[in-house]
Amino acid sequence: MTSVILSLFFLFSVGCVSVEQKAAWVDICANGFTVPYECCHRSPVDVDTGVITTDEGMEGHQYSIDITTPRDYDDARFSCLINNFGDSTHGYQLATFETRKENYCLAKYINKMYPTTNFGFYIGLEAETSEYLKNAFLWDAPMLSQLAANPDANVPTFTNWAYNAPNGLDCVKMNTGSSLATNGLWNDVACSTLLFSICERYLK
Repeated sequence: MTSVILSLFFLFSVGCVSVEQKAAWVDICANGFTVPYECCHRSPVDVDTGVITTDEGMEGHQYSIDITTPRDYDDARFSCLINNFGDSTHGYQLATFETRKENYCLAKYINKMYPTTNFGFYIGLEAETSEYLKNAFLWDAPMLSQLAANPDANVPTFTNWAYNAPNGLDCVKMNTGSSLATNGLWNDVACSTLLFSICERYLK
């Protein structure tokens, strides 16, 4: 996490990354479908404390679906994370799926918005760099509050690989497109591949 912050500070300082106009942010649970919470489950709240008791990873989260600029993984990652400098109320990360339901609902939303187009989107899942840990993947930037409470918060709770994946490559895309056999599934790709991306933000 420290390396992420230092890298962001360096890029911000030397002006290598600029804050760009992003795609609109959408809360897919509340506003993504015809009926609010049509796909997501509304997270139950303790009546005494007002605290969410079970969170599927989407409550209050918003997503920016970037289909304007294909980028390599590092560029997509920093283009999302750099938003942290200009917004003290939210945390930003490439889409990090806390549950299978979050993966499903986001893919369903993209298919609804772009029913005739196939896409590959970078998500925030990346392989260990050690040759001894190829095909061992971690979420790149889980919510800071989660990481503080649980050092293993970056360990996936599920996987959604396409057939015959992963194949020893370091970055991960999610496929979308109603005509694709791999719709909603993941493939590993070379991090230099130019793809679109999904940025996620959440209230701190």
